[in-house]
Amino acid sequence: MATIREIYFKTLKRESTYLTKEVIRSLLIKVNGLGDSTDFSLSMDKECQNIDLFNNYVQEIEKGRPYQYVINSSEFCNLDFFVDERVLIPRNETEELTLELIRRIREKHMDSFNLLDVCTGSGCIAISLAHNFPNAHVVGTDISNDAIDVAELNNKRLNTKVFFYHENIVDPILEREEKYDVLISNPPYIKSEESVDPLVLNNEPHLALFANPQARFYQEIIISIPLIMNDNSIIAFEIEDDMEERLTAIIKNVLKNSTFEFRKDLYGHTRFLFINYMKDHDLNLDKAASILNDGGIVCFPTETVMGLGVVYDNFDAYNHLNKIKNRPDDKPYTLMLDSYDEVSNFAHISIRFNEIVEKCIEYPMTFLLKKKDNIKDYVTHGTDVIGIRVPDHNQIKSLIKKVGKPLLVPSANKSGEKPALTTEDAKRIFGDEIDYYLGGDSLGNLPSTIIDLTGEDIKIIREGSLTLDEIKRRLKL
Repeated sequence: MATIREIYFKTLKRESTYLTKEVIRSLLIKVNGLGDSTDFSLSMDKECQNIDLFNNYVQEIEKGRPYQYVINSSEFCNLDFFVDERVLIPRNETEELTLELIRRIREKHMDSFNLLDVCTGSGCIAISLAHNFPNAHVVGTDISNDAIDVAELNNKRLNTKVFFYHENIVDPILEREEKYDVLISNPPYIKSEESVDPLVLNNEPHLALFANPQARFYQEIIISIPLIMNDNSIIAFEIEDDMEERLTAIIKNVLKNSTFEFRKDLYGHTRFLFINYMKDHDLNLDKAASILNDGGIVCFPTETVMGLGVVYDNFDAYNHLNKIKNRPDDKPYTLMLDSYDEVSNFAHISIRFNEIVEKCIEYPMTFLLKKKDNIKDYVTHGTDVIGIRVPDHNQIKSLIKKVGKPLLVPSANKSGEKPALTTEDAKRIFGDEIDYYLGGDSLGNLPSTIIDLTGEDIKIIREGSLTLDEIKRRLKL
């Protein structure tokens, strides 16, 4: 029988792109039941076990399958994680981020605290942190059911007690109104397939890789920070090298009192973002909801400009809003909802509507649809068409949910004038005419694409970041 040394060098001679020294060593450690690289070095002259299994592994890898998926194993922070094609393979830079966060937590002498891992994947970050801080309450979320299944498997294998939830970004956290002291996230951030190694592109889940727009998930998480994080909390992100300018703009608009820094990884790439969150205003959603339900007007930030809101079924509030905006009576407002699941309660939807929402969910969209009878005529000025929008802003979605009914939301400006981008801008325009300013500033993103689905064809009334060509491409029309 051949020794481990003989098999190692024989395999190395195959000169396969995929069979690197590291890969061959990992395969031999796996089939021989060795502990680590040191154990491997000390065992080189021992007889190699399970050679047939080793050869099967080699054949799979030569076909272009990552070795971690072949052996269902990837080391991360000195722990052995189960991985397969349902989750990303943990990367060195993600481990570097996790180790730096561990250092910062220990530097603050934190022991019993709440920690949230957003886009948890295999659970490697959450479980590694739970392993290092056994008194912490650790939660992981992911939109992929498959990923949550793998994370739960690793949770059991490594004997940790992380709570995993299948949900989009921080949605379940918002619903439970939980507060956290530490947040870490490695969300999708790759813009296009062209920049991705074929081995990754052909094997790893695209849902965990790609984001369009690139900063979409970061924006959603950062906007949610005042809702889910305690004062003086730590936030850590893994980022792409070219995202510093965009993320800086988002942070300065949303977290005015907080400090932040970008850090390079071991290869010299700007790869990490750390935020020390400090509250800068009282985000009182309960107060805002109460004022709205009492017929008041509330000003709040959106992902585009500052908005003004009233409940959709209060005619007096609607008239008051028109008056302070100097708005013409023949110009209706958009109906804003907290979820696309609610749209069918107020408008007639089609298969085409569901397809666009499913395929283009990351884009800001306003839909023109045929209204249902429960929408009063003054909302649409006597027409049968209503504009409906679900904002990409968790603070506003949470507010609408607390109100318990949709809002009519125009931009915060006098009719015909430039919309306000900050709370201070809005206060200069309206002063005491607004009953409550929620606080914070808008993100100044491109306006939503207005999509007319009242006829047989898809019509674009106003083009934002989503174009008609992109809709047709995604729907394969």
